[in-house]
Amino acid sequence: MNKLTKWLKITNQYSTDDNDQKPSHLLLNGFKLYVKDENLEIFNKKYAEVISENEKLYIVECRKNIFKLFFDLDFLLSDEKYEIIKTKIENNEENIFIEFIKIINDVIYDFFEQYYNCIVTTADDKKVKKICKDKDNPEKVDSKELIKKGFHLHFPDINTNKNIALEIRKTCIKRLNKYKNFFENTVSDILDEHVFTTSGLRLTGSRKGHFISQTKEFVDEGRPYNLLYTLKSNEHNLDMLEEYKKDYILLVNKTSIITIDDYITNIKNNPNLECDDCEQETYNNNDINNLPNSSWKRLSKDDVRHIEILRFFNIYVKDYTIKDIKRVFYSENESVYILCSQSKYCTNTGKNHNSEHIYFKLNKDGICQKCFCRCDTMDGRKHGYCKDYESEYLPCTPQLRKVLNFKEIKVDKTKILKNNKNNDDDININCLFDNLRMEWYNQFTNKEKLPSKKKYNKKM
Repeated sequence: MNKLTKWLKITNQYSTDDNDQKPSHLLLNGFKLYVKDENLEIFNKKYAEVISENEKLYIVECRKNIFKLFFDLDFLLSDEKYEIIKTKIENNEENIFIEFIKIINDVIYDFFEQYYNCIVTTADDKKVKKICKDKDNPEKVDSKELIKKGFHLHFPDINTNKNIALEIRKTCIKRLNKYKNFFENTVSDILDEHVFTTSGLRLTGSRKGHFISQTKEFVDEGRPYNLLYTLKSNEHNLDMLEEYKKDYILLVNKTSIITIDDYITNIKNNPNLECDDCEQETYNNNDINNLPNSSWKRLSKDDVRHIEILRFFNIYVKDYTIKDIKRVFYSENESVYILCSQSKYCTNTGKNHNSEHIYFKLNKDGICQKCFCRCDTMDGRKHGYCKDYESEYLPCTPQLRKVLNFKEIKVDKTKILKNNKNNDDDININCLFDNLRMEWYNQFTNKEKLPSKKKYNKKM
């Protein structure tokens, strides 16, 4: 009997006086443990000591309401794909698994606005059989042999709960969609959901096994999860790796999903609250320095108008920040200024769009927010289509009006379609501005030009 088992029996960690208390650990040979919070440090220490002595243990940690963030990844690969990946890793050419994991870290950064230390453990590869159905003949069932490769990702400094973990997983699945046809299982299957909804996670160093009830025999499957990589700021960190290699107790504590903390690490953003109707983002990496429409020019950052516009924006425009304003354009008669923003937060939806950005229009009436989104949907919209929306105007200060020398709008009639029956100035400016927005939309998203639509009679 090892020292951990002795301690568990002496301290009676196998039972509890509270019938409603959930177990802290499950033993894969059929027992349950009820280790109290004040005993967790001692438990982990004795566990680490026994594992270091090459004892075989089979322990799963049960997920509490608040736990340390983790992921359980299981990849299924054909023999051919497995050999290709293995060769590339051995030749230091490419490690698709690390790239996969780094994208998950990027998603976590989007939620928390910082990178957290990530500990990666892995188990020996395993041959498995996958049941396959014939699409042409659903009644025909076949199987093929695949290779299973597993990883556990641990984030010891992030306390979370089931709902937040599932939100992070949801965003990860979207971001990892490019791998959807590479592996033999889907991205959703790779990022195991059950560890957040029903089960927990095997302790680092614990082996897998199962109990055969008919013969009352316990079968050792092996495959303990052991330390593989450590990531700091989403890059390999050898110092941290060596620290955990030398101190197994520290490794067990850091990779344990159980926490006695009663707080959750606050998330700063939730990408899943963005507009799902927008298309996937396909940026043109080239900066937009100039507009193809000669009626609009870019305002220099050294220009006193640019400086005054940003000063006004910083003081009076709420819910946005000037660091997102990257370019300012102005019309040839200097009656309208456009502030290009990297923000996707739209006041018409009250949340972020999935890909399309917003921008600001500034004229003698003040500044308002407008949007590049061209989705033909009213879902979640407060004031009509986003493509037609503009927020309430925030009036210019006397100082800004003076610097920009705002005056009555003068329209170049040659820029307007001759068959435009509504020939008042407001409609003409609307047409010019809509053409500009179309040019920007195509450059921002790198999409083909959309079919022109019938001019509307909505006043800007």
